Amino acid sequence: MGSHGSVDWSATDHDDQTALHYAAFYGHLEVVQFLVENGVPLDAPDKFGRLAHCSAAINGHLDVVAYLLEECPSPIDINAVDEYGGTCLHWAASKGRKEVIQYLCMKGIDIHITSYDNKTAYQIAKDKHKQKCVQFLKSWYETSQKFVHAAEEGDDEEIARIIADINGAYPLRFMRDKNGKNAMHWAAEFGHLSTLKLLSEHFAVWTDVDKFGRNALHSAALGGNKECAFWLIRKAQDSSEFLSLTLTNKSPSRCAFEAGHSSLANYLQAWEEGNDDYSTNDETSASLLEHDNGRSIGDEEENVAPRSRNIETVYNWLKFFKMEEYAQNFEKDGFDTLRGVATIDEDDLIDMDVKKGHRRVVLSHIEELRNQLTLLDENAEVAGMEPLSSPTLSMLPPITKQSSMSSIVSAPGAGGEAIPHRTERRGSITAPPPPTDV
Repeated sequence: MGSHGSVDWSATDHDDQTALHYAAFYGHLEVVQFLVENGVPLDAPDKFGRLAHCSAAINGHLDVVAYLLEECPSPIDINAVDEYGGTCLHWAASKGRKEVIQYLCMKGIDIHITSYDNKTAYQIAKDKHKQKCVQFLKSWYETSQKFVHAAEEGDDEEIARIIADINGAYPLRFMRDKNGKNAMHWAAEFGHLSTLKLLSEHFAVWTDVDKFGRNALHSAALGGNKECAFWLIRKAQDSSEFLSLTLTNKSPSRCAFEAGHSSLANYLQAWEEGNDDYSTNDETSASLLEHDNGRSIGDEEENVAPRSRNIETVYNWLKFFKMEEYAQNFEKDGFDTLRGVATIDEDDLIDMDVKKGHRRVVLSHIEELRNQLTLLDENAEVAGMEPLSSPTLSMLPPITKQSSMSSIVSAPGAGGEAIPHRTERRGSITAPPPPTDV
């Protein structure tokens, strides 16, 4: 390179492109390295908001992309977006750069990100007729969805089958849903301990976070799943890595508390504080679980048999309206969260053997619950927060219309079918001008 004297390495052209953009676009790795070492800013966008790694991806220079995302002193954020809301993956897809796309997916890029005209990288590749890219992205997406769904359901057989089919070709931890949750998040949240153990054998990292900053322990806390929470703490290589806060500054214990799982919240708080009340010893933790499952928890949770997926909140809702006789029916049919209850219609009540004289009143309470959940979600959206997946009774807005407790047993015949409320959210989509290549 020779002497460079007082060269201004941050100088740009009429498109705000630096020398680094040009070197990356033409695939000159040594020049890229030299420029980075001499202080050319990596975070300098061109007029389209693109960083240098996008310039390299456009022309398929995988070695340059890898250097800028992994090897240089201050790597570029793999999910950085440009003025059109697109990522490096969008640009690689638009030009049919399959090798770059494969690399980006293997390194954990979010394939669900949509540009401001509401297109994913897959849709861009499809529009541009880049068939090899389409095939790869479609396979990645479909396999990811099957994998996380199997974890949600606790389908160990399907999990094992997918792992065998993938055979190490895909990094399992980066196979996520649109909210960034991977299979370990789902298994932990829904209390599938055997699934969690199976997944852990194939995940190099257990502490990945979703788009809301939640790791697997946060998920277990939200679901109220003590066995999964304690197992993660005991078996993690470094359990202190689970001590991160979500984007709304919530610890695992806080997540458990706000989801109504006060007993688990107490244990997690003790662990977070390094208190001797919590032990990572298997025998001690097991005894805590055994003791906890046999006692009352808080004011709302009386002595009831252990329930799958923490149906206590639904039980308390039923109890409030003197309908606890139907608790087992609700649990048996899978209505074990308030959000699940809000989807119930009259046919469901018939299937659950709810007495004919009770159905109209039950449906009115469900409609009331539906409205409360809608208001709760709207309030969360206004506050810039994620809607709670498993809200408790104390979190619901006040009931505006009180029903007589005796009306349940004195109600007339069943009324018409209640139609579940559907809320559709639409973002403002602005079609961007066509991008210009370097």
